[in-house]
Amino acid sequence: MDFLVENSRYSGPATFLGFYSNGFLVVCPKCQKDALITDYNYRFRHGGKLHCGNCHHNEYAASRIRYTLLVNLKCANCGQQISETIPNTKHKTTSIAITCVHCRAQCKVKPRYETYVVNYEASSSVSDPVFNLPLWLQHSFKSDVFWAYNRTHLAAEGVRASHFA
Repeated sequence: MDFLVENSRYSGPATFLGFYSNGFLVVCPKCQKDALITDYNYRFRHGGKLHCGNCHHNEYAASRIRYTLLVNLKCANCGQQISETIPNTKHKTTSIAITCVHCRAQCKVKPRYETYVVNYEASSSVSDPVFNLPLWLQHSFKSDVFWAYNRTHLAAEGVRASHFA
């Protein structure tokens, strides 16, 4: 597939990649057709909603946030060290009940949290920054991958979208 570049060099206004992050065309994780990610704030790297117009799959980036609860303290009863790690928790809690493995005493403690996001495993070299899904507009060209976030980004590069079909 040959790409038709209207100009041999980009001659448009100076932009940066964040300018094109108002929507990402990606491969839907359910039907493998094109889907759109919107409501992403590139400055703060949060938010985002995935919607597939083909299979009607919807997903919010916020629903993929997880927490690892960490507890590291000395037992008030026996003085022994208690270390507890609870991964893959969907909600923060103000306190959790911990049982000392040495004396079986129970206490309520406020855990520390590590926040992370469960993303899709990248099946492509180029993916979106929200869900880590492969970009819909990408194609191997020579020994590299030509890609665009969306049709606006593609048009700024002077390539016709029909070359990706």
